[in-house]
Amino acid sequence: MSKSRNTIKLCNLHRISLCRSYSVILIAFYEVEEKLDEYLKEYDSLKMLNAKLRKALNIFESVENLYRQAESGEQYAGFLRYILRDSR
Repeated sequence: MSKSRNTIKLCNLHRISLCRSYSVILIAFYEVEEKLDEYLKEYDSLKMLNAKLRKALNIFESVENLYRQAESGEQYAGFLRYILRDSR
């Protein structure tokens, strides 16, 4: 048995409750990602500087919120950091 499979087995990392929690995080991440895509499309279509600045602030706040959650001491912050690191 490989070292990683042994760790998964010993720590019970394959249990259903973890999978459910991870799926909730992935769904939330996907929704934020979709919202960011929407904001970026809207930003590109805007002509007025004030409107662009407001939209840029929305984009910044969305990204900042993700990173703030990843840096927190929350139970699944490490998983969120992993997702963010691989999403660049």
